[in-house]
Amino acid sequence: MPKSLLIVFFLALGFCQAHPSGNMLEFENRVFWPYVLDSTDADHHSAVMVWEDEAEVAVFLQSKEVASDFFLSKTKEALYLMERAYRAQQDKFEYRLWKYNAKDSLHIIWPWFQLELRLSDGSFVVESEQSLVVVAYPKLYRLKSTLSVEPLAWTKEAVKGIRSVKGGNYLLSMENAFSLVNPKGEELRHWSNLIDPTWPQEKSPLGRNTIFDADYRDDTLVFAYWGKQQIIAQHQSTQAVVYQAEGFFNPHWVLIRADSILAFCSEMRFDGRGLRPLLLKIDRIGGDRKKPKVLWQF
Repeated sequence: MPKSLLIVFFLALGFCQAHPSGNMLEFENRVFWPYVLDSTDADHHSAVMVWEDEAEVAVFLQSKEVASDFFLSKTKEALYLMERAYRAQQDKFEYRLWKYNAKDSLHIIWPWFQLELRLSDGSFVVESEQSLVVVAYPKLYRLKSTLSVEPLAWTKEAVKGIRSVKGGNYLLSMENAFSLVNPKGEELRHWSNLIDPTWPQEKSPLGRNTIFDADYRDDTLVFAYWGKQQIIAQHQSTQAVVYQAEGFFNPHWVLIRADSILAFCSEMRFDGRGLRPLLLKIDRIGGDRKKPKVLWQF
């Protein structure tokens, strides 16, 4: 069956409920990402997972909220978790902000709040504990702890996401481009025309020839090309496919570590069990990139 024809079946099986929202990052040598452990959970209780070398994947924080999601960010000093919950009676989202580091236990620094803006799944960055830069597609905003909102004119393109990257800068995700900017919003690097316009729609999962996520480190951009089911690394003007998914596994998050690239994929299953996660470790130095190590799968 062509992949473009699977969208009706996939939506009927609850893709919108089970599809992972959020992002993946590393803090204090541990990797964090959000996930709904029970993909058949109609109430969609999200969790934040954690993994470190030579250890098993574990639950770091489990939401008690119905229709919840987590978005992650970090500074040099702390990990920040934005929890989102949908309030059906009000038909609105509420948010709260958690903080964690080695010195402080996990605790809430911004209690539940509502916004007129609907924050995008593309996460946020922390300027200070009183100021965040957030995405409400297609624009960037500065959100204060007083809940004041200021539009930011860092780019004229529609922005899907933002993340902190090594070196203290930010990576902006657009429809077919990425921009590396400093904390003042000044552009340092730009990558464009990354999507192959000739790629047949019927070969793209759900008919979506798009890019889902990217990370930047050591002058290298790594991105998850959903349409071609690939993880691609671009160093200067040279591109290389570091992982090619097969079947119904689709890469949507990436993370560059000192010695490896982590790729998070989800397998679409059509037997009522929802999505199946696959977290892979791809060696950056030596090793066989065709045989990545499986870190998490169930």
